[in-house]
Amino acid sequence: MQKKPAVEYSQVDGESHGMRLDNYLLSRIKKVPRSLIYRVIRSGEVRVNSKRKNAMYRVEKGDKVRIPPINYEPPKPVELELDSAFLADHILFEDEALMVLNKPRNLAVHAGSGLSYGIIDMLKEHFKAPNLELVHRLDRETTGCLLIAKKKSVLRLMHQQIREHAIAKTYHVLVDGIWPKQLHEVKVPLSSNQKGHGGEKIVKVDHKAGKESRTTFNRIAAYKDASLLSAHLHTGRTHQIRVHAQFKGHAIIGDSKYMSNNRLDFFKGQYGIKNLLLHAQKLVFMHPISKEKLMVEAPYDALFAKAQQDLEEAK
Repeated sequence: MQKKPAVEYSQVDGESHGMRLDNYLLSRIKKVPRSLIYRVIRSGEVRVNSKRKNAMYRVEKGDKVRIPPINYEPPKPVELELDSAFLADHILFEDEALMVLNKPRNLAVHAGSGLSYGIIDMLKEHFKAPNLELVHRLDRETTGCLLIAKKKSVLRLMHQQIREHAIAKTYHVLVDGIWPKQLHEVKVPLSSNQKGHGGEKIVKVDHKAGKESRTTFNRIAAYKDASLLSAHLHTGRTHQIRVHAQFKGHAIIGDSKYMSNNRLDFFKGQYGIKNLLLHAQKLVFMHPISKEKLMVEAPYDALFAKAQQDLEEAK
């Protein structure tokens, strides 16, 4: 845990001249995520010569930078024992061709981006099966049904089903506020080559250059401060459900990328929710070998289930 008890003032030296403000702060504040740096810049707590600047500002020699106190506790590393008990708890379906896993939270599907392991790497190692391949992906914070092919021939057949829109994916999400019961379809183009206020890469609605995207939502329940929805993907754009929900004014609770800081703080303070509440609840597809129609459903993890119960019970 890193704590800074008071505001720090830093004067830019010659070696740092020309650095972007976000990179300058990262050089001064060790072991904090870039997303947190963007948040404090956006909040106005960081000042350069007593003025607000965005993350892209290039600092100059002699600039006086106000650095606010930052309390940051790194997330505990995910410790997963790859024994049969762990796998039995998370495998929802398995045969000689396919596996459907109930993906744990905060576990990336692939190694990369600073991670030395991912779930597909762990499964390959455990089963001594180098041909295991992901049929599709889920974000690191997303839980639920993850489809894995055991053979390259099966992978090709499943990708063909994806291209033909023959795999039905249903998600459950908890969103901010009361979602209108009559609102079912969100169809707006999305562009992933966008940057937010702090310079971080995000997906945005883009009517000029965006790609077509469509999600069907259905409200399952409405609570005091939130709604439980099902979301069915008709296209597979990056962060599609997250951006479509935000576009309609009901960001997914715990979404640090697309929910406002005020609402993130509200749900954290009122309900103790710190995690993205997005769950891949169901997959329906044709088995590539038997041609039988399969439906696989994933139960909520403990964090999603507790959040849903707390929101439901709020008066």
